[in-house]
Amino acid sequence: MKKLVFCECGSGKPKDFCCASNTNVIELPFHNPTEYQSFYQKVQISSQFHFRYRGIAEFYGDTLIKYKLEKPGSKSRNTFLTVFGQYLTDYLEDAPPSSWQDIDIAFWEEFLFVYVPYQIKLSPEENEVEDILLELTRFTRWLDRKIGCKWSPLITKLLYEVKPQLKDCEHLLNVLFVKTNPQLVHSQKQNFPAYGKAVPAFEHFQERQFNIFEVTAINDSFTVLSQFVHHTAYHVTGLPTEAIHLGMLLFGTIGKNKDETTWTWLLPQGVYPNGAKKFLLHVMFNMF
Repeated sequence: MKKLVFCECGSGKPKDFCCASNTNVIELPFHNPTEYQSFYQKVQISSQFHFRYRGIAEFYGDTLIKYKLEKPGSKSRNTFLTVFGQYLTDYLEDAPPSSWQDIDIAFWEEFLFVYVPYQIKLSPEENEVEDILLELTRFTRWLDRKIGCKWSPLITKLLYEVKPQLKDCEHLLNVLFVKTNPQLVHSQKQNFPAYGKAVPAFEHFQERQFNIFEVTAINDSFTVLSQFVHHTAYHVTGLPTEAIHLGMLLFGTIGKNKDETTWTWLLPQGVYPNGAKKFLLHVMFNMF
């Protein structure tokens, strides 16, 4: 997943598929052995939360490393830094902020509504969201003290709205994978070809739609899903209606045969809160 940014040349194409000059190469000059040793130490520390090397050279690199070092053994801190670091280096690669003072509330909203749900891991405890949001609260308080920002009150207010929605998304994602398709493990969550092998009925459907759908109605016999962009309505069976809420965005595959009027839910790819809608129109997904 990556934020969609169009090339500056005016072609109307995403930067990743346009001018070759958009390839980013960062040169780090070392003037003495001490500078090299310092960089090497940062690489060792940041590798513990899978941070890309080039992120070390950005304004946020030292900040994340310092935050890691204050509690180097904290599992929840490491999980948060992994997700947040990838948001900065991967998702925002073509539209990075220039400083902590340069970011706005949309930066945090996009992280919470889009990137956190994308990165949720399956677990029987369903505590991934809880850990990430708690650490985000700690991080913004720490950032306010160290950098002089004033994000903590805004994040607290935002989490009051977002947290219940993200918990619902996490629960539904676990239900879709663990209960509906227990043979699917987390390692397959980002591997779409493996889905077809894991669900025997997948190839039996003559028509399939792989897309983002909004939940617009729920009843006992089927769920009404609306295609995200064109708003085509689908009557879908096979979804756990007790775990679904109106407005949720379901990313996955539905299927049916030509003589059928209702569709069957086949394969989950992700679950997003409704607040992600304004951002998902400008996102590139990994398509298989």
